[in-house]
Amino acid sequence: MTWNVCTDNTAPDRRVSYEDPVDGTRPQIQVLFLTVERAPAAVAEGVTFFVPAAELRALDAREGNYVRTDTGDAWTYVAKPASAARARRAIKEGTARIRRDYYDAVAAAYRFHSGMPSVPEAPAPIVTLRRVRH
Repeated sequence: MTWNVCTDNTAPDRRVSYEDPVDGTRPQIQVLFLTVERAPAAVAEGVTFFVPAAELRALDAREGNYVRTDTGDAWTYVAKPASAARARRAIKEGTARIRRDYYDAVAAAYRFHSGMPSVPEAPAPIVTLRRVRH
């Protein structure tokens, strides 16, 4: 797992954006999320969930920065190349942030499932943001 997918919070046409909960402003940042990346002999540890085929289209729409990929045994979502490139650029330029609620939920999930490795090190500040649907 790596912090290599992001939502472009600078794009005005996003269906989802993030605001500062104190003053309601929309920071000009890239909000990072976790993804898996292909690597030779790599193994991804995780949890599988059954999703009925009729609901996959809605899940695909929700996961807009990811593309659903067949692993042979299941589906997984991996970063779209453009999203991964934005994330790498934002980390390098210092405009990347990780939403506190997301980080805390991921950390709790990692702790809940025994044998899971620790959450990958955060490459950007973890901040409080409010998710807004437009």
